Amino acid sequence: MTVNIALGLQWGDEGKGKIIDYLTRSAHVVVRAAGGANAGHTIKVQGKKYVLHLIPSGIVHPETRCLMGGGMVVDPMGLLDEVSELEAAGISRVWERLGIAPCAHMILPWHRAVERARESRPDAIGTTLRGIGPCYESKASRFGLPLALLAHEDELILRLTRLREDLLPLMEPASEIPSVEEVLALLAPCAAKIVPRFTNVTQEIVDAEKAQNTILLEGAQGSLLDLTHGTYPYVTSSSTITGGILSGCGVGPSLVSDTFGVVKAYTTRVGNGPFPTEIDGPVGEELARAGHEFGATTGRPRRCGWLDIVALRHTIHLTGTTALALTKVDVLEVVDTVKVCTAYRLPDGTVTDVYPADPYILQDVTPIYESFPSWRSSQGLEDENLHRYVDFVAEQTQTPIRVLSFGPDRSQTIDR
Repeated sequence: MTVNIALGLQWGDEGKGKIIDYLTRSAHVVVRAAGGANAGHTIKVQGKKYVLHLIPSGIVHPETRCLMGGGMVVDPMGLLDEVSELEAAGISRVWERLGIAPCAHMILPWHRAVERARESRPDAIGTTLRGIGPCYESKASRFGLPLALLAHEDELILRLTRLREDLLPLMEPASEIPSVEEVLALLAPCAAKIVPRFTNVTQEIVDAEKAQNTILLEGAQGSLLDLTHGTYPYVTSSSTITGGILSGCGVGPSLVSDTFGVVKAYTTRVGNGPFPTEIDGPVGEELARAGHEFGATTGRPRRCGWLDIVALRHTIHLTGTTALALTKVDVLEVVDTVKVCTAYRLPDGTVTDVYPADPYILQDVTPIYESFPSWRSSQGLEDENLHRYVDFVAEQTQTPIRVLSFGPDRSQTIDR
């Protein structure tokens, strides 16, 4: 039996979709744990690109069972659209291979209206405007609507009415807020598709493990966006570390064999928040162009910076990562010198290689760098400079780099 976890160790956009797709070669079941359509996992196979927002990345493999865990928040209309897009792109039997936890919560138009109102303020966090945060708030306040209600119309109407009343003061303008009847009409065709796919995700994982199948638990976003341990308040609204993944899938830690942490060879961030190794000027812009650093969900440009070993060691500790997958090493070919942050200079002048416990200090630290000569594709993966860099990252984090990714296509990946 093998139950593995794959999750991001930075601020998201590490290339998790590609690595999860690669690891799914030997997986029978892939389970998405948490988050919603704020995730954008991109997979490229033989030149064809698939962008996933809700459905687990294993769906591109034709025989893989894909489960959506109870920790997720799901836009029912968005799920139907995503399935239709995958089917149109030639992915077979999507609904047949999909299982959905009925305890996952619904994102409704009202949640998006609340988020739009908040993000119009000067102190905006920089969210994806998909209603993720307000939906998790509704869940925590016990006003939320689990997907299970799609099978119970009378209770659904009652809970829709209650939720609208709860959110109404937070939405504006009132004239554009959908009525309960309008939302109910949107949900009707969704119920017909989603309810037959309800499953006990915990039991499926347990049964698959007993049958000696391989299961992959899929994280979304990145560990530095964790609601508790990330750069609060510039975080997502769910737990993105290992504990959150286990909770969102509904299983305990005793089943897990390996935890793969996905790391970009440099660092990016979307939206607002502290970013110690951010590169201002032409070098950062060149990395963004070479890496096609635009959000798969929003299309927003990503901020680019050097690899931060201090933050990476911290997220390895948070997640219990046992192996790393290093992605986009090819992008760093566009620069002559590659830098790596190995310590921070704190505002009082002291130097530390320990990530600060106070998230507000991070915006005032100064990174201390080591520099490496870059590598060139003409030398291929045998380039000594590349391996010197990869070995340095493994040594500094005391974590083996098991997978190396050097391009967007599935074929551009090797076991190391």
